[in-house]
This record gives sequence, structure tokens and C-alpha cells, in this order.
Amino acid sequence: MGENLKTLNVYIVIFFMIFLNSILAQNADSGKNKKNVQTGFLTEVSLVGNTKDYVSKGKKTEYNMFFYPISLYLSGRAYFTNNIYFEFRPGIIYGGEYFSGLEYGVYLRYYFKDSKYYIIGGVNFHDNLGDAHGTTHFVSISDDIVTLVNLSVGYKINSHFGVLLEYNHSFENYKIYREINVTSIINSDAIIYDAYLENIIKLGIDYTF
Repeated sequence: MGENLKTLNVYIVIFFMIFLNSILAQNADSGKNKKNVQTGFLTEVSLVGNTKDYVSKGKKTEYNMFFYPISLYLSGRAYFTNNIYFEFRPGIIYGGEYFSGLEYGVYLRYYFKDSKYYIIGGVNFHDNLGDAHGTTHFVSISDDIVTLVNLSVGYKINSHFGVLLEYNHSFENYKIYREINVTSIINSDAIIYDAYLENIIKLGIDYTF
């Protein structure tokens, strides 16, 4: 896990370098093409839902949700038509060893006319930082990319700030990790389960420059 954390730290540095550059570029070009192009960022907290399939206990299944305290995203938006913007959203989610990594989202953002509400729909690609560790208690964590379908509802507090409630769903059979009790394997009574991603609920602050 140590090497992966070092890699994540590099990603964080790169992320904030891009973020700073976007602010400087926005300030240098303020007042030009304000309707056609928007830039901003989002910060969110997440509840990640997964199912645990116990391989060695008669296929018993449990549903769990885990709190992930931080995710950060840049947001670049280009005006399409009729209050609709095309949005590209790169960022990171970090909340522990099981589900952390880079994310890349592609969305359509619609602002209701004469209203403070807006909706967003699209897909988000999560590139997980995988790992494997443990001796008597072994965990193997996926390093694959998973696709999530996203639907969000936002409310504009003012011209810069908004609040956003998101629902993300995985239609893939994406295994986040496998956990094994090695001692139990030796005793022929292994407690083994696979954890599969189901959905993610996010609450965030949406800022537009």
C-alpha cells in the first residue's frame, strides 16, 4: 500500500497544479466567452455501497456502506444548446485502501430556465489503486477501471456556489477486493468473501468561477 500512497500523492500534486493553472487562466480571460465556457471545481463526501459474497459460508450475501471523507474534481464546461453544457470532470477520491484512485467523468449539465435547480447526467470512470497485503489475514484489492452511471440534482446558492446530490450506479460485476482468513484455510474452515461495488451516493459543493 505504501507505493500506491506515494503514487496518489503525486496525483494530488499534479491535480492542484492543474487547478491553480485553471484559476490563473480564468482570471486572465475574465469577461470573455463567459456563457460559452465555464470552469470550476467540486468537493464531495461519499457513501460507497457494496455487497459481500461469502464464498465459503453457503453464498451468504451482505450489503454494506462505507463513508469516504474526500473527493476533489476539476470541472470544465462548454455550452452546447438550450441551457445544456458538456462537462469533463477529472479528479480523485480518497478514503482508504479499498476504493481510492483517479476518476474521469463525462456529463451533460442542464440549467432550468428561471430556476436555481439544475440536473447532471453522465458516466464516471474510476481507476482504482490496487494492492495486496497481509499474512494471516490476506486482502487482494482490484486495480481495474470501473464505469459508473451518474445522475445528480443541484441547487444554485448564488452565481458561484451550488450544492449537489449525486447517485452513481455500477452495472458491472466489479470486485473491489477479496478478503481471506489464511489461518482458517489451514484449518479447512476458510472465511472468504468477495466485495462487489453496487452504488455511490455523494453530497458536494459545486463551485463555478
